[in-house]
Parts: sequence; C-alpha cells; structure tokens
Amino acid sequence: MTRPPDRRPPGYAAPPMTIRAAIYARVSSDRQTRDGTIAAQLRDLPAYCERQGWTVAGVYVDDGKSAAAGRLEARDGLRRLLADAAAGCFEVVAAVDLDRLTRSEDLTERGAILGALQRAGVRVATVTGQLLDLDSTAGDLLAALGGAFAADWCAY
Repeated sequence: MTRPPDRRPPGYAAPPMTIRAAIYARVSSDRQTRDGTIAAQLRDLPAYCERQGWTVAGVYVDDGKSAAAGRLEARDGLRRLLADAAAGCFEVVAAVDLDRLTRSEDLTERGAILGALQRAGVRVATVTGQLLDLDSTAGDLLAALGGAFAADWCAY
C-alpha cells in the first residue's frame, strides 16, 4: 500500500507525540501491604509520569505478590501489563524500581518479563531516574544486571 502525498503546508511542525505510560506497582508481603507501600507507589508514580510529561495510559497492581521465581502466574497485574504492552497500549512502563517488575532468580522468568517488554518496544522507567531502552545494548545490560542484583538480594 502506498502512502498518500503529504498535504501539510510548508513549515508545518507536527505536535510532539505524547508518551503513554503504564504504571506498575507491586509489594510482595502482607506487611508491606499493611504499611501502605502500594498507596505510596500509586501516589508517587503518577506524579513522576506527570513530571516527565507522560500520559498515564494504565495502572497495574500486584498487591502482596512476590516476584520471586515460580510465582509469575499469581501476578495478574503483570500479566495484564505484558498483554497491553504487546497490544501497543503504551510506550513506557514506570515502576519505583526494576525489582518491582522482576527479582526472580530464574533467568527464564526474568527473560519472559523483560523480553516481552523488549519485543513490544516498551522502555522501563524508574523513579530513581533510570530510563532503560531494552532495544539498546546499554539498556539490555542494565536491565540484566538490575534483575540479577534484585534476585540476589531476594535470595538473602
């Protein structure tokens, strides 16, 4: 299929594209749930997205769900996030830290999560200032290291 000719007037500048962000919040224990850390994430993450100039396209929550190995099926919020990423619903996922997405010591599980985001072209942003482009060598390396460190921390 060929594209129709561009009929915009000379000097036309397209408005900047609005970045659509997904918010992912997760805590792994009942104690964290009682302490209100989900509420804090759900307060901080939209504010972070607003500071970046992003539009929040969806909020995904796994309250009291561990990200350790073997528990992927129990994370309904993550499952919906990955399905919506594949459907092109957003360009970036914002989380407090990479370990909210994965801290699995199982490399296959980490790969299933980060690989799905990479295939969808979704970047990972954290409130600590990381913006990981999983299609770049640096982003891929930082995500792999961050996931491995989170898994190691979880093991102790």
